[in-house]
Amino acid sequence: MAKIKGLLIITFSGLFLSNAFALKQDRMIQEIEQEMKQEQSPEANLVARPIVEYDVEGLRDPFKGYEKEKTSVDGKEGAPAQKAQPVFIVNGIIAGGPAPLAIINNKVMRQGDVIEEAKVIKIEKEGVEMLFEGVVTRLPSPLENSLSKLNLMIGEKDEKKP
Repeated sequence: MAKIKGLLIITFSGLFLSNAFALKQDRMIQEIEQEMKQEQSPEANLVARPIVEYDVEGLRDPFKGYEKEKTSVDGKEGAPAQKAQPVFIVNGIIAGGPAPLAIINNKVMRQGDVIEEAKVIKIEKEGVEMLFEGVVTRLPSPLENSLSKLNLMIGEKDEKKP
């Protein structure tokens, strides 16, 4: 009889515990379902963002080419203004190899490099050709430049002799 009593106690306590566990699971499932319903509501997904207003007045159109509006020397619109070419001084030329170099305004330049909006087109031992706003300018080499100054000085002395 004691064995039967023990089995009955174990059976009823097992049923009681399983019911308690099932109730706990039901509560957890209900809580999860409520959380999911709250997440699915449109109000739960709203994020408070500041209202931003853009003012584009005075800004250039990014889809158009980048060109500054040019005005002529007279100040009239439409006629392109000519920008004064920067002063370039050729300090040295290395033209003996496959990649000639020129020292312009104390900066080492290669063909294709750009300095003060002017592009180096050609480097030769006689000088450097530069392209600035569509105009090609030839800059003499330092040797050629000093020889021309020397010739000017000699020419002035010859004129003073007679």
